[in-house]
Amino acid sequence: MGLKLPVITLATALALGALVGCQAPGAGSAAPPAASAAAPAAPSAQPSSPEAASASPAPPTQPAALRPLKIQVPNKGAAFTFLYVAKDLGIFQQHGFDPDIVAMSSSVASAALQANELDFMAAIGTATRSALRGLPIRLVYVESTGPDHVLLGAKGLTSVQQLRGKTIAAYGPANNVNAMIVELLRTEGLAPGDYELLNVGDGGPRAAALVAGQAAATLLDNSNALPLKREGYPVLDRVAGKLGILFIGLAANSSALQTDRARLSDALRAAVEAAELTHAQRERVLPVMQQEFDLSPDDAAEVYDGLRPGWTADGRPSADTLKFEFEMDQRELELPEPIRPEQVFDFTLLDEVRPRR
Repeated sequence: MGLKLPVITLATALALGALVGCQAPGAGSAAPPAASAAAPAAPSAQPSSPEAASASPAPPTQPAALRPLKIQVPNKGAAFTFLYVAKDLGIFQQHGFDPDIVAMSSSVASAALQANELDFMAAIGTATRSALRGLPIRLVYVESTGPDHVLLGAKGLTSVQQLRGKTIAAYGPANNVNAMIVELLRTEGLAPGDYELLNVGDGGPRAAALVAGQAAATLLDNSNALPLKREGYPVLDRVAGKLGILFIGLAANSSALQTDRARLSDALRAAVEAAELTHAQRERVLPVMQQEFDLSPDDAAEVYDGLRPGWTADGRPSADTLKFEFEMDQRELELPEPIRPEQVFDFTLLDEVRPRR
């Protein structure tokens, strides 16, 4: 016969259940105390439903890569402060650009701009003359028409007239520095044949030529002229108040203005924003000038104040500036017909970025 199992009655089962419930926590497989039911449940490793999965936060997105932006300056000078403000204060970066402000001779820059190796050139005097020679370059923004340059003479000179028959240190052909020297001396009665121009390049070499006695005078912007003025080199004349020319701004490749318009528009918007900040917030600009151009606080303030009168109000030159510039260029380039603005400018991009007020 098989083994008989004891019969467990309902009363017996209830008694056994009561005994199990009285065991200490952790004994055998007993359930935790009822108080633990109030504790928050641990988060589930997997979503319990498709709806829960869709509510999960998305992974963080990577910031968009900055677009390259290459801008030429003929030298690292204070006249181009608005570009360094745009870079150092993060304005270019806020508009999605990684800026590269590169010092490059103006003649090389014209060729680089045509080859789309540059986005903009800031030496708009050379860009103007390149456009008038038929190259596909147009000025899209004019930052300054009033250079802060001074004509410094050798020690002992007291007037421009004493430069007759002398050598003057200049930059190079088809450059604003040379054009300003010629026109400044013309206002004092000296024709180009009354002196000789020695082309040596940027402000540093021009100053060195003056100090070394290789030249009797040279034209320097105020930041380069300050040390020499302190050493006793006399100021023979000033450009400010005499010449209004296309000095600092931005020029672009005409074809790129059509094929790469959206990107150039964004870049111009950033540059205009930086220019407006430069004109209005002196206290934020002076530290940039001190750092970028190695100026003392006092010198930075003096240079800033010297630049201010030349800045344009809306990125465009005045009628008087255009008249002087175009007459000068027509004479220098021996053009048979008067110059028309459309030969030089394309302000349609500026109109999109900053409509006329």
